[in-house]
Amino acid sequence: MRKNRLRRPPRPFNGMRYLRFLLLIAVIAGFYGYLRDLKAPGIEVSPAQGMLSAQRPLTIKLSDSGSGLKSLRIIARQDGSETVLMEKEFSGEKSSEIQLDLAKTGLIDGSVEFAFEVRDHSLFPFGNGNRAQQSLTLILDRQPPQIELLSDTTPIWQGGAATIVYKVSEETSRSGVQADGLFFAGYRQSNGKYLCVVPFPVAVNPAAYAPKLVAVDLAGNETRISSGLRLLSRKFPQARINVSDAFIASKTEEFQGLVPGGSGIDLFLKVNRDIRAENRKTLLELAAKSSATPLWSAPMLRMPRAMTTGAYAEARDYYYNGQVVDHQTHLGTDLASVAQAPILAANPGKVLFAGYFGLYGGCVILDHGLGVQTLYGHMSSISAQVGQSVSRGEEIGRSGNTGMSGGDHLHFEVLVGGVPVRPEDWMEEKWMATYILDPMQK
Repeated sequence: MRKNRLRRPPRPFNGMRYLRFLLLIAVIAGFYGYLRDLKAPGIEVSPAQGMLSAQRPLTIKLSDSGSGLKSLRIIARQDGSETVLMEKEFSGEKSSEIQLDLAKTGLIDGSVEFAFEVRDHSLFPFGNGNRAQQSLTLILDRQPPQIELLSDTTPIWQGGAATIVYKVSEETSRSGVQADGLFFAGYRQSNGKYLCVVPFPVAVNPAAYAPKLVAVDLAGNETRISSGLRLLSRKFPQARINVSDAFIASKTEEFQGLVPGGSGIDLFLKVNRDIRAENRKTLLELAAKSSATPLWSAPMLRMPRAMTTGAYAEARDYYYNGQVVDHQTHLGTDLASVAQAPILAANPGKVLFAGYFGLYGGCVILDHGLGVQTLYGHMSSISAQVGQSVSRGEEIGRSGNTGMSGGDHLHFEVLVGGVPVRPEDWMEEKWMATYILDPMQK
């Protein structure tokens, strides 16, 4: 007979033990909540050093990936006094960016110490939140620089150039002439004056071209005044260029190095349009590498015993099978004498480029300082090397028929700030003295 097992009676409900358990859970949760965010908020101030102005305001970036932002306090100390610039509360945002308008702060120009304090919504420590602090000293400068134009009012013809001379009342981050989306740098000389050679591009509308002399100080304050240039229009020749299948065939292998797989009239147009545009962009970039001092003091040397076979700013219509297929402006002077004639440096300078250069074929580019450079194109051989200094009349290579060329000749360009100007002007002693060299003595 199976014996009856004794059953243990159920334990009575112990309310106190349950309350202690709940209390333990609450303590653990509270302790976790108290300690779960121990990381201080992030604060990034820009600029962190240097100058401030209306154009360069104080930017404060805050971040807190934990409990979120709670408050920001900004204090400025200047000349022994302290000013609260901002007290801002947040609602737990994870990030915020603030630009401080210094015009309404009552601060005066000069040295200012800024102190920043930011807190988050963390319960640590004692419910006050984690705190981050930062302080830095910056120079407040809201006064624009003063420009004094020293050169006289100067006429400048389309395709021409002229030197302007000026002074600026303080150190600049940038100064020069701005016009039609282009900027031509002014170069500070040892006597404190600035020299700027300004071109009048042939491609712009003379009625709309309005060059302004600009100076920007280290704080970003900007001043603009008249450049003192009187603009005069000029007419240029026109020409018709017939593009034959024979010419295209003679250039196909060479041009396929620029446009792989191209052929026929499409290859010609790709080089004449797109490669030409790429080359012009590169020339603008090379202008920024110019010497701050002039390396020349005489007119440009013309290719000896050469006749002109292509004029500067010649408006060229290109015909293929009797139809106009393209239009381009010739921005140099073509000079020809004998095949593989010596090519001489037009003035003292430094070699910026030596090699194959798209539309120009074999090419050398010399820098003469102040943004003035010369380009020698279609060369059959090159004897100059990048970085080499050359003297006026020194041989740098031989003429040829490379690039977009229909016969042995030199394509010669004078560039100012990367903009091609009329080479014949620069070969004339009187013009060079009147418009370029004499103003430098102001």
